Amino acid sequence: MTPSGSWRKVVSHGWQNCRRSYSKKVEDLYRELHLSNDASLTDVKQAYRRRALECHPDLHHNDGTEFRHLKELYEHFIRNGGPRNVHTRTNYSETSIFMTPKALIWAGVLLTMVLVWYPTQLYIANQKRPPSQEPSRYIEPSQDAAKRERIAAIVFQKEKKSKDQK
Repeated sequence: MTPSGSWRKVVSHGWQNCRRSYSKKVEDLYRELHLSNDASLTDVKQAYRRRALECHPDLHHNDGTEFRHLKELYEHFIRNGGPRNVHTRTNYSETSIFMTPKALIWAGVLLTMVLVWYPTQLYIANQKRPPSQEPSRYIEPSQDAAKRERIAAIVFQKEKKSKDQK
């Protein structure tokens, strides 16, 4: 799914430049009616009626293409909720910029690096460490422990011999 024109504008130019972004048809309507971008719905309706009278095919003997184009733009504008709806739909905040597809892709790349790549690199670096630097896991027995082991072995052998003789 390709992002709409306003989303492309947000992704390429940042959210600061998209405070009041309109679709192409709405921009054409405002330009056709000679209105500023912050015109109210009543201003748009009045300007549309005035302009429709100027280019209506019944009043001025023309083919009506200009009137049909103006009517199509106005219907699109009204269908999409007028200026208020267009403004609320395209007024991006700083947090909504992080929900763009590019931002989500970069978040996935970063998460992959943290969860997969970095631990793998640590494991590889640990494998390359020379064995002499590793701590010793073998504990040397004391002399008392060696004596006790010899005594236990002698007692075990005597018990084994006595069981065999019985």
